[in-house]
Amino acid sequence: MLNRRMFIVASAASAFALDAARALEPEAAEAFVTELADEVIAIVRRTNSPEERAQAFLKLFRENAALPQIGRFTAGLAWREMSQAQQEAYLEAFERYAANAYVSRLGEYSGQTLIVTGSQDAGQRGVLVNSLLKSPGGQDIRIDWLVTDRGGSTQVVDVVGEGVSLSISQREEFAAMLEKRGGDIDQFIADLGA
Repeated sequence: MLNRRMFIVASAASAFALDAARALEPEAAEAFVTELADEVIAIVRRTNSPEERAQAFLKLFRENAALPQIGRFTAGLAWREMSQAQQEAYLEAFERYAANAYVSRLGEYSGQTLIVTGSQDAGQRGVLVNSLLKSPGGQDIRIDWLVTDRGGSTQVVDVVGEGVSLSISQREEFAAMLEKRGGDIDQFIADLGA
């Protein structure tokens, strides 16, 4: 009995140590967001065509965002209804959609800078990094980044602009798109990837 109890305590301690070792430090999350923002601004400054920007953003997103997890979340209940082939097609279309959405939003870039202002521990979800998008002569916009390292590398899981979650907004938008298409998943995927 004592040996079994010691084994359980040792196992729990080991699991705690592994979780603690994987826990993302707030300073590391802040540095990650700062570097990511610098890369986004560099892409906007050095690429001319929307196609070049979309390709550069897609590469950056694949490296730094938890796109499969975000894609599954934004699909909502439809994810469970999709076949494996549909899920794969959806994730591919979602990645292109996300890259193009950012290209169109950043097309209005006019010298803004992103300044990280702090962070909070978000528990198992990761670290919420706070930042301000400062516009010369304009109003600052608060942007929060939910960052995690649960997948083995540091990645963005969600972006919250002025209190509005991008993932939740996209989930609602996708639900409306599906409803408009009478629940036709294949048509939804085709339109999303267009």
